[in-house]
This record gives sequence, C-alpha cells and structure tokens, in this order.
Amino acid sequence: MESPIQIGYVQIPGTFTETAAVSYIHSLPEYEKAAFYSKAKPLARLQFLFGRLLIRHLYGRLNPGGAYAIQLDHYGKPHIAGQPQTGISISHSGQIVVGAIRSEGPVGLDVEAIRPIQWENFRTSFQDTEWQYIQKHPNTLSAFYSLWTRKEAIAKADGRGIGLDFQQINVLANPVLTPTQQWSCAQILTTEKYIAALGFLQKNTEPAVYVRKLEITELLDQ
Repeated sequence: MESPIQIGYVQIPGTFTETAAVSYIHSLPEYEKAAFYSKAKPLARLQFLFGRLLIRHLYGRLNPGGAYAIQLDHYGKPHIAGQPQTGISISHSGQIVVGAIRSEGPVGLDVEAIRPIQWENFRTSFQDTEWQYIQKHPNTLSAFYSLWTRKEAIAKADGRGIGLDFQQINVLANPVLTPTQQWSCAQILTTEKYIAALGFLQKNTEPAVYVRKLEITELLDQ
C-alpha cells in the first residue's frame, strides 16, 4: 500500500509580526536562524519560518516525539537529514505557505498567487498542446497557473527544480513523464487568489492525499 501524503497550509495574516513567534525563531538551529535573518523582507522571513513550522507539525504526526533536521541538497531541495526515504516539500507565495511530507517517496509542491503575467516570457516552457489548451481556455490565466504549478511541483519532486527543462514534460494528463521517471500530479488548492499543485512519484497504486488548513495558533503552540 502506498504511503499517504500529508499536506498542510497556512495563511499568514497581514498583521502578523515576528515578535509573535520570537520564541520559535530563537529555537531554530543556527544554520536555519542564519537563513531566516538573511532574508531582507519581513514576509520572506515569515514564509521561511512557517514552512519550517508546517514540516515540524507534519513530521510530528508521522513520528510523534521524533527528532529531525532539515537540510538542503546540492539542488537546494529540502530533505530530512539521514532519512532519504522521507519526502518533504515547502512552497509559498504571498501570504500562503504550504508543506508536504511522505514517509516513503519524493514529493513536490508549488503554490502561486494568481496575477497577470507577461505571456511571451513563458511560451517556451510549454509544449504546443499545452499552450493551445491555455489559449483556448475560457479563463486563460487560471489555465496557465494550473499547468505551471503542476510543472513546478513535478520539477521540485524530481529534485532539479528550474534545472528541469519544462519543455520536456507535458502535464495535461497523468502520468507525467520526465526523461528518467513517471510522475503523478494533482491540484490541491484553488481560491480566487491562489492555486497549488502536488507532484509525486507513483509506484503501484495512487496514494491517499490529505490536505488540511492549519491555524497560526496550531503551529505556534506545538
């Protein structure tokens, strides 16, 4: 049986400040504290912080009381140190932060705030059939972000991120093939302002995917 994928997301209130989470900031490992303070914008620091809080919450559900450390590989993809079988992913855009964990197998997330784009900057990232789908869709912007987040999610699950040529993957149908793997993807969040997708390596059967919105207090009171 495929191991389930646990996903949590949180919306950071516009009024939230670092002082409300100062005790958790001080408890970060030194290398994560340095990463936190290296970010110039307050929102970027909060996005980083809540990404870590989400993974702590999700990991605690799988391994109550278990110790762990998040590290980055040479592609910049986060992983649980010493646990190569455990897949994690974090994504954020605007006030939304999303985290995912799977006890066995890689996962990737992408969340995007829906906003106007310069279409000519993205044409080469899509195959002809994908671009035609976007252009013919009644809501071209929504269709664009639906496909774009899927591509990003699979690229993050694959581990290469932007190093994976988006022209090589067609996300109009499952499974999605890259040069070395067969992936599945699913849209996990859609609002008027945001859209998010999940990418994962499917083995034998489709894994269960659990998505839960978490409150700020749930994460800070862990």
